[in-house]
Amino acid sequence: MDEAFYQRGIEKAAAEDFQAAVQEFSRALRVRPDYGAAYYQRGLAHFNLGETAEALDDYTQAIAHGYEGAEPWLRRGFAYLTLGQPEAAIADAEQALSRQPSLAAAHSLCGTAHRRLDQTSQAIACWKQAAQLYLAQKDAANARRCIGWIEAIAGPPLVQPPAPEAPALSPLQSPQAFLEQAIEKSRQGDVRGAIADFDWLLQINSQDPQVYRHRGVARSKLGDYQGAISDLNQALKLSPQSAPTYYSRGVIRCQQKDYRGAIADFDRALELQPGYAPAYVGRGVAHQGLEDHRAALQDYAQALQLDAQDAEAYFSRAITHASYGAHQAAIEDYQRAAALWFEQEEWTRYQQALDRVDQLRQQQTSLKASPSAARPGMVYVSAADYLNELRQHLLNLVGGHWEIAERMLEQVAERYPGMPEDWYILRVIEELERDRS
Repeated sequence: MDEAFYQRGIEKAAAEDFQAAVQEFSRALRVRPDYGAAYYQRGLAHFNLGETAEALDDYTQAIAHGYEGAEPWLRRGFAYLTLGQPEAAIADAEQALSRQPSLAAAHSLCGTAHRRLDQTSQAIACWKQAAQLYLAQKDAANARRCIGWIEAIAGPPLVQPPAPEAPALSPLQSPQAFLEQAIEKSRQGDVRGAIADFDWLLQINSQDPQVYRHRGVARSKLGDYQGAISDLNQALKLSPQSAPTYYSRGVIRCQQKDYRGAIADFDRALELQPGYAPAYVGRGVAHQGLEDHRAALQDYAQALQLDAQDAEAYFSRAITHASYGAHQAAIEDYQRAAALWFEQEEWTRYQQALDRVDQLRQQQTSLKASPSAARPGMVYVSAADYLNELRQHLLNLVGGHWEIAERMLEQVAERYPGMPEDWYILRVIEELERDRS
């Protein structure tokens, strides 16, 4: 039972519900009061909530109950420094280093604590050691941070790291706040800078599944799909019940055209979290990749039922509409997506949706000049024109007997309720043409 509570706590923390994570770890500890890992994880959750004193108590209990390694000492050292106790922070940093001498973060913590005590020479020595270790690890951003601190109190540094400066995790800044800052950095386009920040967070806590997930997403933006999948797999090992992680892996598999694998990931995400609208959108995209228009449209409809302001759902549904000839419906969905992105100030996506509308309208204009070229699967001046052409094509296939066509349409509608009229007509046409071949 204690393990079940503990695992639920890990899942809640991965979903960034730290209050619920604290409750689950507390339940585990009521069953098993000597569970060192649960104390440590509860400490991380408390720290992310800004409850530093409670975090410090939990790290102390983790150490007392045999939670091994350098991390509990390092984390408690950060807590001591945040609470204004630099001497205790130095003692814990040294304990962490006795267990992992190459832990650059502990040298950096030690330097910051010495600086708080106005012990300049000791601070410089610690920061130099940290900078050398960061450089050896090819972590130029954190190396530059340490060198910058040295430069501020002792003049120019002896070495120059090759990469631009990246913002550092302040002892007064919670890891969660730093993570959110890194996520925003990636969203704004500074993907490499965000990855450097995720790397830094994993040095502080190498067992944080949400950092692995966001680093994986960032890696995929640079085209490093192998690294992205590796990070997401690691996140799932640490938190196997995380719907957002399955969703993220599904998106990357879609990008790699592994549509069936993507559908499996989206299915799993929806098993874990049935109301997770992005997974319906992602699965719709995967179904569209397999040219299953019906399934794609059903998924987009479900997503929009859950969230009527989901611009991605409208945009993706527009692509599906356009793929089987319902271009007026596609234009309307692109326009809805554009309006939502305008309100959200997502200017790149806003312009992308408008460009799609312009492309379809230009094709409609060119078609006006040559209406005889119209046929199913092409762009039509209006939805009515398109439907009329489809009906005529179906009528020809049934030898002019519309009552036969109506019966077939009713049968298809019974099997697939809730689809647009043009979809039903196309379905019957496909069945008739397949039977004739």
